[in-house]
Amino acid sequence: MKIGIPIVAGLAAALAVQAAPRRSPPGKNVRVLTSLKTWEELYGSMLFVSAALGVRCDHCHAGSDFDRDEKPTKETARKMMKMVFELRRWAPPSSEITCYTCHRGQPKPQSIPPLATDAGEKRDAPGGALPSLEDVLARHRRATGEEARLARLGTMVMRGRATAERVGQPAQQKPVEIVKKAPDKVVLVEGSGDDAMTIGANGAVGWRYIRGKVMPLGDIDLARARGEAMFAAAVDARAPYERMTVVATATFDGAPAVIVDAVPKERTLGPLAIDREELTFDARSGLLLRRRLVARSALGAVPSAVEYGDFRTVDGVTLPFRVKRVFPGFVETVQLDDVKLDAPVPDERFDPPRQ
Repeated sequence: MKIGIPIVAGLAAALAVQAAPRRSPPGKNVRVLTSLKTWEELYGSMLFVSAALGVRCDHCHAGSDFDRDEKPTKETARKMMKMVFELRRWAPPSSEITCYTCHRGQPKPQSIPPLATDAGEKRDAPGGALPSLEDVLARHRRATGEEARLARLGTMVMRGRATAERVGQPAQQKPVEIVKKAPDKVVLVEGSGDDAMTIGANGAVGWRYIRGKVMPLGDIDLARARGEAMFAAAVDARAPYERMTVVATATFDGAPAVIVDAVPKERTLGPLAIDREELTFDARSGLLLRRRLVARSALGAVPSAVEYGDFRTVDGVTLPFRVKRVFPGFVETVQLDDVKLDAPVPDERFDPPRQ
């Protein structure tokens, strides 16, 4: 197989090395690209690797003696070339698989899909002073409300609008009602009339009701509903986690922030594994701005995030009136219009409707 690439004007000059005589053999230690007959063919392929990974020759090669194998990255490059050739064997004829297919100009390819809102967070350079975890959590408690008031909090009844945005589709807006009751009950009604959908969780039991039918929640939806129902998390940021560590300072949507790595007590999202979560706190107010987690499937990692904004104080408790749930290719924003705390809510409200 003969491998070559077009070299745009100026690229060869920018990456030029002391070239061997034209039409000379490619070298003594070529183990993978053995079909190449000349130095020029090999050099063209190396230019492509350099551009695809955004690196220079010395990323893999030790000095100007390209035959040497001192750097581990050179052996890694050989393995990656073999992988590309193997993928080409199985790919459709119209596909063009190259190093750039994954690397996209970076030495380390990104394995996790980005979220639409990831660009809003910019971490500061490492090495600066970090606040203690106790300071971060204490500031969050003070910002949320007085501990005595939070300890009395028993129910939340929230009403507003949910706007769903999918890539390539127009946004859709529906009315939404969310009812929570301590310690672990939640019911969500989205839409109205015949198109309304109700999701409920009461401890370990979850259900969905739509068009007159009750169905059990799948494992992933049940795990999300149980997380939403964890009432303690509304008043204590530490409650869902077994370990938390301050790891960085940053800016989030232009505001100074503190990043905390958190190992959750529940290490699964249905059948998916969760290693950790990442919490973003406002460095000035102490309020929680974002929760980001990565769940691992058989084929790869799936990121998601919940972002909080438009904070308002209701009956002594500061709550986000805007909650944005972000997934790859999908964003749902709930904007609340009305929140009532400690309204009487019977336990039967969280049971599935009788059929």
